[in-house]
Amino acid sequence: MREYKEVKREITELELVAITCNSCGTRHVITDFFDKNKFHDFSVEGGYGSTCPGDMKTMSFTLCCDCLNDITSKFKVSATSTNTDGFD
Repeated sequence: MREYKEVKREITELELVAITCNSCGTRHVITDFFDKNKFHDFSVEGGYGSTCPGDMKTMSFTLCCDCLNDITSKFKVSATSTNTDGFD
């Protein structure tokens, strides 16, 4: 048999308060759950011998929707898009 007692603990967590676009420098203060959806995080890994971002290095950055749309609009071949909400 297991016996339990109620234990009150105080924990400290990190709370997202603002996001800044690495491209345009726009800083947006997070006021609700949906604010963070206006920014997208990217991580690019360079393999052995890679020149971008470098040999065995990782580059991480955040872009706002405007900068992401600006960059992808210059693609010669369109990026693929898939629906991630589970609905068709």
